[in-house]
Order: sequence, then structure tokens, then C-alpha cells
Amino acid sequence: MAILTIGRVGIEVELNHPSEMTESRSIDSREFVLRGYIRSDSVTLTKYLRNELLEQQGQVVAVTYTLDSHFDAFYLLADSRIESMETSYLRRGLFLFEVSLFRIGASSRVEFQSNLTGTVLENTIGLTEGEVRPFVAPPVNHSVFGWDATFTSVNRVTEDGTIVAYLSTGDFSADADWGCEPSAYYDGSAKIYTSDRLRAGLDIPNAPTAWEINNGLIKVVPDGTATKFIVSVWDGTSAYESAKTWEPLLNAANLSAFSFVNAVRNDPECVILRVTSGGNVARHTIDLQLRRGSPQVFVNWYWGGAAGNMRMQRDSVEAGTSITPTGASSSAGVRATSNDGDGNRYTIFTPTASKVDESYGVYVASANRLNVALGFEIDGTTAIAGNTASDLALQYFGMVGERVRAVWR
Repeated sequence: MAILTIGRVGIEVELNHPSEMTESRSIDSREFVLRGYIRSDSVTLTKYLRNELLEQQGQVVAVTYTLDSHFDAFYLLADSRIESMETSYLRRGLFLFEVSLFRIGASSRVEFQSNLTGTVLENTIGLTEGEVRPFVAPPVNHSVFGWDATFTSVNRVTEDGTIVAYLSTGDFSADADWGCEPSAYYDGSAKIYTSDRLRAGLDIPNAPTAWEINNGLIKVVPDGTATKFIVSVWDGTSAYESAKTWEPLLNAANLSAFSFVNAVRNDPECVILRVTSGGNVARHTIDLQLRRGSPQVFVNWYWGGAAGNMRMQRDSVEAGTSITPTGASSSAGVRATSNDGDGNRYTIFTPTASKVDESYGVYVASANRLNVALGFEIDGTTAIAGNTASDLALQYFGMVGERVRAVWR
């Protein structure tokens, strides 16, 4: 049976081959229409596949088709329609589908631009634009990278292979260009999962105890109480390791269990997952942002009640050392003093006027907001340039907004 993959749909499950494929061209358009049916191993899996196909409407997607490589290209998914029948929910499930795609082009014609915006994070430790390190990381197995900026690079091993992060010196204005094959477009991408299912858009099930974000390099999940975060790093071979539990505390108390989880952004280059907790008077909103190629998750925590002592800390003592990166006048955060059993060291940084607790993490008094980066110095004491704690701090303070667009060569 031929396998058709439309964007993220087909990564874990298959679209049965379409019953009708129509390609039409005009002076300024190439339209590709697919009609067929969706069926998988169970009705639950079939419904999941239906949902995620619909969620990709309006996205630029990579399409591959094992029966005919002519269709392997990049498209705009313009329209999608799913029809339910009397038998749709019986046995394995069955849904009629129709999608209309505008063909942008094959890899020979299409390249991608990483449009970068931003400036140095507002901070109280004296870091300026020329001292921080904005970065961009195209997919694993990308090619012909170009950037009108002075940059270095660092390799990081992900589940999908080695990804390259390109680090500039304080240049926030230049866009980067790169290319890749459709089959590689999602390799090393940032991803959102709920209930063990990869999600392709923003309309996701509310699963406050069963979510995950990862980029093949690090992953973040809730702990069993749904009040804390567990951050792990890929071991370079077969599993995630060095799991560290982080707990947000307000006035020394744990937050109430997360009630809602929703996707704010879900693109291959960046995902933002929002978790919410609290009662009827005030609530906590925590945004978790993970970029492709980053060994750090960026956390933006806002509390809607009276200002208090906000702390992000390890849930158990693990001795740390304050880190003052090049150009900074004081500490940017903490790195574990010693390698853990897997050979890595945790990191936590913040731009907020704060105090550093070298046994746990960072905190700020009389506040409603705390921003931090949680991650790893991979290989600890033998970390290579670009992966050391000081380098990671400069990448966090040089955090940029990235939007990827497809353009013709």
C-alpha cells in the first residue's frame, strides 16, 4: 500500500492511498487535489488522523508519496474537507477526505528563509546587543545555508540526527536562507504531543496531565502532580536522560494543578505551549517555548494576583554554581556544579532582577512575572564551544522570534 504523507500527518500513522488525484495548472497556479478515504488500525487512530489533517489547513506542508515521487514537494494546504458516513465510526473507522493544495515547488525550486526579529532581552546584568548570540537551526540534513551575518556553528545530536545551530554575534536584522528535501522538512522540528499523539495545529485536546513538547534534543513533560515540569535531554543514541524536575513556587507554595493546556504556536521551527492553573480570583499562566535546535526551553510565567515571591527551582537539592557570561556584570543564573550520572549539567538563566539560590534555582521578590530558561550543558565538563553554560546564557539573552517562509530560488 502506498503511503501519502501530508505535513505532519503520516509521521506516525498512514493515509490510505487516495482514490483520485488531480493536478491542474494555470498561468499563475498549480493546484493538486486529492480525494480518498482515511482509515487506520482503530477508530480512535482514524479520528486522530482526521483531526490533524484538518488542523494543517493554511500551513505550508511537505508532501511525500511513495507511489509517485513527482508529488514530493512543498505545498500550501489551501482547503480540506472531511465527510462522515454512517460507517465512519464502526470498526476501524472510515472518513472520506478531499484536500486542495497549491504547489509551491520541489526542493530544486524552493528554499526557505528564517525571518528573525527581536533584540537583546531586557536585563539588569549589563548585556548588550553586540554581546549576545542569536541563533537559527534549520532541519537536520538541510543544505546550502546562508546568513548575512558573522556566525559560528555548533553540532547537537537529536533523535533525528545531527542538527546544526548557527550562532551570530548580536545580529538581529539579517535573515537566514536554507534548503532541504520534503522528506527532511520535519526532522529535528519542535513538536507538541497530547495523550501520546503528535499535534499538527493549535486546536489540541485539553490534557493538562498528558502533554509533551520536544525538539529531539530536549523534552518537557508535566510531573505526576501536574504542578511541576520534568526536563530531559537526548542521550545521543536511544533515549532521554538526566531528567530534572523543576517547580514554580509562589510565596514558597506549589501552584495548584494545571487545569488547561493549549497551543499558542505550533510550527516546525518553534512551538509555544501554555499551561494554566489557579482559582476564580487569579491564575498562573506559564508559556513554554521551544525552538528547533535549542537545548533550553524558555519559560514565561505570569501571575495575575498580588505580587509575591516567585521562584523556579529544582525539586531537590543539586549543588549549583553561578554563571556570569562574557559581558555580564553579574550572575545570569545557575549551572550544576558537577556532572550528573549521565554526564550532563542542568542550567537555569533569567533576565529578571533576581536572586540566585545555588542549591535550587532563581527567584524574584514582589513580582508578577518570572522569565527563565531551563536546559542542559550537554556533556557537562567536556561541553564543546556553543554548548557551555556561558554560551547558552548568551543564546538565551539573544533570543529571537523566528518565522520560516518558503520562497522560490
